[in-house]
Amino acid sequence: MIDIGLPLPGNWSFSSLASLSIERGLVSGPFGSSISAKYFVDEGVPVIRGNNLSTDSDFFDDGFVFVTEEKASELKGSEVKRRDLVFTAAGTLGQVAIVPDNSRYDRYIASNKQLRARLDETR
Repeated sequence: MIDIGLPLPGNWSFSSLASLSIERGLVSGPFGSSISAKYFVDEGVPVIRGNNLSTDSDFFDDGFVFVTEEKASELKGSEVKRRDLVFTAAGTLGQVAIVPDNSRYDRYIASNKQLRARLDETR
């Protein structure tokens, strides 16, 4: 049994990422200067940051900054979709969430402090 010092939410269970079928491995958010505040706009593609995640696995689908569609296309490697697992790599560790099927947006961009895992649900 793995002990991370936090209770598991709901019906979750412990598994190592190595034991899961992950499509394209772990993907980090873009390098810091690629997604700095100078690229933020009032609307567009939302950027998932630490404030959108919690240590209770909740996904907070508000409070976003946005990048333009063009900038999101440049950052396509950091794209997050529904059912992706997103977690913090720097900052408040332990923040994690799965983007729900009923999320407000079809796609997001991970910030430079987040990691994304897309599980291969066909296996």
